[in-house]
Amino acid sequence: MGAKATEEKFQEYIQHLREISLNDKSSGEKVENILSLLEKIKNFFEGISWGKTTS
Repeated sequence: MGAKATEEKFQEYIQHLREISLNDKSSGEKVENILSLLEKIKNFFEGISWGKTTS
């Protein structure tokens, strides 16, 4: 699975979590915390060069 496919799956998962959170405030808070952590993880991995050479 390439990076683009992984990103698409990630976005689908985030949307699914948001839809779940609309129905229950307690669940919504938990989901929002999960989404925040996932965003931080995503940003961390985006910052890795992944074999790109730098000058």
